[in-house]
Amino acid sequence: MLRHRPLMPVVSSFALGIWAARLLQLDFLDSTWILWVLAGVVSVSLLGGFLVRRFSWHGFVMTGLLIVLIFTFGLVRYTQQRLPISIYQQKANYTDEIQGVIVNYPKQSDTRTRFVMKADHDHGSIQVFYQHEAHDPATFNYGDRIVLRGRIQAPTWINDFNYPEYLAARGIWAVARPNAPKQIQQIESNQGHPWLHWAQQQRNFLFEQIDIYLTEAGSSMFKALLFGERALLDSELEDNFRNAGVAHVLAVSGLHLGILMGFFWIILRWFGLSRTWTYVLIGLLVLIYLALVGFKVSLIRATLLFGFIGVGHVFKERGWILSAQMDSLQGWALAALIILWLDPQALFGISFQLSFAATAAILLSIPLLEGLQLKLKLQSKSSWPWHKRVRQWFKRNLIGLLWIGTVAQLGVMPIVAANFHKLYVGSLLSNMLVVPLVTLILWAGVLLLLSFFLPVVLFAVILGEGMSTLLEGLSVSVSWLSALPVMMFDVAAPPGWLMGLYYLSLVIGMLALQRRWHHSILVRASVNASERS
Repeated sequence: MLRHRPLMPVVSSFALGIWAARLLQLDFLDSTWILWVLAGVVSVSLLGGFLVRRFSWHGFVMTGLLIVLIFTFGLVRYTQQRLPISIYQQKANYTDEIQGVIVNYPKQSDTRTRFVMKADHDHGSIQVFYQHEAHDPATFNYGDRIVLRGRIQAPTWINDFNYPEYLAARGIWAVARPNAPKQIQQIESNQGHPWLHWAQQQRNFLFEQIDIYLTEAGSSMFKALLFGERALLDSELEDNFRNAGVAHVLAVSGLHLGILMGFFWIILRWFGLSRTWTYVLIGLLVLIYLALVGFKVSLIRATLLFGFIGVGHVFKERGWILSAQMDSLQGWALAALIILWLDPQALFGISFQLSFAATAAILLSIPLLEGLQLKLKLQSKSSWPWHKRVRQWFKRNLIGLLWIGTVAQLGVMPIVAANFHKLYVGSLLSNMLVVPLVTLILWAGVLLLLSFFLPVVLFAVILGEGMSTLLEGLSVSVSWLSALPVMMFDVAAPPGWLMGLYYLSLVIGMLALQRRWHHSILVRASVNASERS
C-alpha cells in the first residue's frame, strides 16, 4: 500500500514532527538551534547515502534517512510558526492600547461583535469581543484598521477548557473586551485583500436579502447551514443539533461543498458541458464559495481533494495519465501536507482531525462499497421486470448512503469521545433523516440566492416560502431526534494508545476485507460471464 502511495508516510512523518515539537514545547525562540539540527540531519543523510550506495540495503537506509529528514522538517515548520505565547501573554497584561487590522469576517449578534485583529508592528493576533448591549454599535468589516484602548488581557482557562492554548494554536495571544465606543475606533478601511473585500460585500448583500425573504428563525438557520454563521442561531436549537449528533451540518465542511458541487454538476452536465469544462466552472464556483464563507480548514481540504480529482480526470481524458494512476488517498495525503505546511498547528484543531479522519475512513472503504454494489449489480438480470430493477437500484444507493454514514462515524468516534466525552450512537439514524433534508435546503437555497439577482421578485418570494417550510421541517425533525432517549452516552476520554490501536485495527481490517472481497467478486463475475455465454 505504501509503495504505491508514497505521500502517506511523508505526511505521517511530517505530522509526527509537528506533534513532537509541541510535546517538547518548542516555539519561535528555538528556531536557531532547530535549524542547526535540520542542517545536521541533511548532512548525515547525504553522507549516509554516499557511504552505503554500494550495499544491497541501500534503499532501506535511504528510506529511513528520508523519513527522519521529513520528521525534522515538521519540527522546524512548527517552531517557525509557534509564537512564544507565554512572553506575549505577559505583555498583554501591560498593554492598554494597540492598533491593528481585522483579518476575518466579523460575526455580529444583538449584544456583541466578534472578530480577530492582526496587531500592527507585532506578531500574532488579538481576539476581540465588542460588547454593545447598552448602545448602538458601529459596523466593522474585514480590512478595517482599528485602535483598541483598555480591557486587553491574557486569556484564561474556562472551567476545564484550555482556552489560552486554543487561542495560541491560532496565533492569538490576547483577548480584548471593549464595551464603549471610545474603547474601539476605526481609523482606516479597505486594508485587506481586494478579493475578500468584494466577497464580504456580496456576503452582506446576500444576508440582507435572506433576512427579507425568510422568517427570522429560518434566516438564522439557513445562514448557519450555508455560511457557517451561527451568531444569531437560537442556542436551544443549536443544542438540539448537537444532542442529535448532527451538529456538523452547522459547520460548513466537505459535506456542504460536496452537496453544492453535486447540484452544479447535475445542472452543467444537463446543459451538455463536457467533464473538463464542468470541472473548470465548478472549480471557479468553489473559489467564490470559499471567499464568501471564509477559508476554513475543512473547506480547503475538500477543495484540494476536488482539485486533485478534477485535474486527474482532465489528464485522463487527454490521455496523459491512466485511470490506475488516480488515487484519492494520495490526494488526501497531499491536501493534509499542504494544510500542515501552511498552518502546522491545524494538526491539533478538532476541525482538522474530524475532517481528515472521516475522509480517510471513507476513502479506505470505497473499494469495499464498490465491491458490494458490484455484487448486487451482478445479481440483477436484464430479464427482471422494471419495478424489480428499480427496487434493486434503490437498494444499492440506500446501502451506499448507510455505508458512507457508518464509516464516517467509525472514523471520528474516538476523536469525538476524546474531545467531547460523548458517544453518539444514534447519529446514523439522525444523518439518514437530516442530511437528505439539508441537501434539499442547500439546493433550494442556491436557487434562492441566484433569484436575488433577477429583476422579478416573484421567484424569490416563492422560493423563500418553500425554504421557510423546509427549514421549519428541519427544526422540528432535529428537536424530535434530540429528545430520543438513546441518542448519546457520556464516556471517558480514551487514552492515546487505545485510539492508536483502534485506528490501526480499522485500517488493517479494511485492507483485509478489500483483498477478500476483491477475490470473491472476481469469482462471481467469472461465474456470471460463463452462465451468460
